Amino acid sequence: MISKAVYFRFHKYLGLIAAAFLLVQSLTGLTLVFRSRTAQLLDPAGMISSPGSVEAPPAKLLAAAEPVFSGFHVDRLVYPERPDGTYVVYLANSKGEKRYVSLDRHSAAVLRAGPIWKFPVIAADQIHYEWLFGIPGTVLICTIGILLLLTAAMGICFWWPRRGRVRKSVTVQWHLAPRAVLRQLHRTTGVAASALLAFMAITGLFVAVPIVLDGPAQPWSTTESFVPKIEPALALAEAKFPDKAIRDVRMQGPSRIAVFLFAPERNVMAVHRVVVDSRGPSIVSVRSAFDDKEPWVVALPLHDGQDFGLPGEIVIALIGAALATLASTGPIMWFQARRARRRSARAPSRASPPQHAKARVGSPL
Repeated sequence: MISKAVYFRFHKYLGLIAAAFLLVQSLTGLTLVFRSRTAQLLDPAGMISSPGSVEAPPAKLLAAAEPVFSGFHVDRLVYPERPDGTYVVYLANSKGEKRYVSLDRHSAAVLRAGPIWKFPVIAADQIHYEWLFGIPGTVLICTIGILLLLTAAMGICFWWPRRGRVRKSVTVQWHLAPRAVLRQLHRTTGVAASALLAFMAITGLFVAVPIVLDGPAQPWSTTESFVPKIEPALALAEAKFPDKAIRDVRMQGPSRIAVFLFAPERNVMAVHRVVVDSRGPSIVSVRSAFDDKEPWVVALPLHDGQDFGLPGEIVIALIGAALATLASTGPIMWFQARRARRRSARAPSRASPPQHAKARVGSPL
């Protein structure tokens, strides 16, 4: 039978290895729980549209965004999530470099433009799902998820109390020294959140692993404008799924446009997809949300908490806060224990007097 000391060592070292990564995952995840609200809070000038009643047409939006960065083509058009939100255009070049432009939804005026660091929520999204390294970064995310599962499991095995001692084993004794209180807080937070952290790790893996298996998108380039192509493509897509709101539009090549439309009849993040060849224009393929077998369709709304509305988002935020607490208090406890051992090793032994005291005791009067 494995001893508790072994479980503790595994929990400690796995936690120390993963702590910095888990802290970043928790903080970026917290940013993404209330994505659009957070974006507007952090950058109201760049992410809030002016009042208006008439929506800017997509062609006008692209016409405003395309000239902002020379050598870049439109890669994606993201629709606003909130009534006062903005459109965001992703642009890319032949090297795969990205730039971003936010546009007023009524006037199509450019509100913010630049690299990813000018858009904190987009940066948090890219860090959370790929650490800004593409597929290698997503592999790292998968590794972090597995480490989180193992760390949580080892922690529960180490904590598991004898019968009748469960309540005492999760009680925080606030009258103790700060170091002892910190240890008890870490323990109790870990026990309380362990099942939900495992749930987050598993759903995160169901989102990340397919991304790794699909491989990276190949960079491409074009000098042609998408302005005259966008609205005919949208008209074909909307005819296939009437009354469905568009989530985003992605340019998959110089003449290939994919339109994604919300499918709330399946879940809050499911989408119908219509791929259009803009040279016709003609429809290349149509996929209903119910025909999409990708694991993320089920896992992502659970991972984000959006399947349960605002209460679900609040719970996910609390889980993120718990993970941030564990990822920061664990290394602090390790450092405190290490410093205490060093002090103990340097301190003279109380069991025997110093050498000069011994000499006095054995010397004649």
